[in-house]
Parts: sequence; structure tokens; C-alpha cells
Amino acid sequence: VTGVVTSDEAPDSGTATDDLVVTPAAQSADLSVTKDDAVTAAAVGDALTYTLTIANAGPDASGTGVTLSDTLPAGMTVNNGAAATVTLGGTNASDWTCTSDAASPQGISCSYVGAAPGIVANGNSVISFVTDQLPASVSGSNLTNSVTVTPDPAVTDPDLTNNDDQHSVAVGDVADLTIS
Repeated sequence: VTGVVTSDEAPDSGTATDDLVVTPAAQSADLSVTKDDAVTAAAVGDALTYTLTIANAGPDASGTGVTLSDTLPAGMTVNNGAAATVTLGGTNASDWTCTSDAASPQGISCSYVGAAPGIVANGNSVISFVTDQLPASVSGSNLTNSVTVTPDPAVTDPDLTNNDDQHSVAVGDVADLTIS
């Protein structure tokens, strides 16, 4: 840290004291999130695997207070619609803890629990989760699933326009054919 100290004490007083306050520059991390399940169409009875990629364009690390909020569309659930811990996969699954609520539509809340300094600048964190099987009640629907990443409160995100994403999937019927 470089600074200049000045004093208003007379030069011949023998002592000069002054308070020096150093304010570090605020950390800045441009976080973004993408969500994908690799399909645009699914059938009743399918379970979908969603992959979430949280990227940090820098210039600093993300900090460890990063959170995700994922709102499932009505009719899509995890944990059979119950409030519980969500089982995660993906490269960075151990860096996150996620829980589902029991509301409808169901929400998933995730917190970064990895090591400091968080997601490094120009790095990313990848997690995934699997939904329950799609019920017959969503047949013929276009389900849109939304996710939002929220930065650590101590870190400034200069571009909030890339902090949410959504993915849609069209759900069709399963053919029930009988040959006689």
C-alpha cells in the first residue's frame, strides 16, 4: 500500500501522530450463470439433468458468499416435491450445498461452500442436478426453468444482466401402443 502521510503538528513539537486509514479497493467479479439440460423436448416419465455453469469474468475472485436460486416450473420437482438436500453432480459439486423447498412451484436454493477466495477470476464452477420424472399433468406443456446467481455481498458485480438464465423444454405424451 502506498500513501502519503501529512501532519498538522508543528515540526518542533517532538512528536507527530496522525491516524492513517487505508481503504482497500472494492473487489469486483462479473458473475454469470447458464442453465442447460441438453434437450428441448422430453416425454412424460423422463427425468431431466440440468447443468448450471457459474462463470466469473473477473477481475477478482467471487468471494464465498455466492448463492443460486433456481425456480422449477409448476409440475417439475426434485426430492418428490419435498424440502430436502438436493443431490448434486458436476465438477464442482462439493463446492455447493443446495436444498429444495416444498412450495409449488418448487424452489432450489444453493450456497457456495467451497474454499476462499471463491470462484477465481476467469474461472467457473459447474454443478448439476436431476429432476423427478415428469408427471402426466405437464404433458403438452412448455416448461421454463429459471436460475439466478447472486454475488457475495462484499463483492461488486459490474454486470447484473448476465446473472440469470432460463431453459425451456416441451413435454409430450408417451405413446401407449398395443399390438394384437
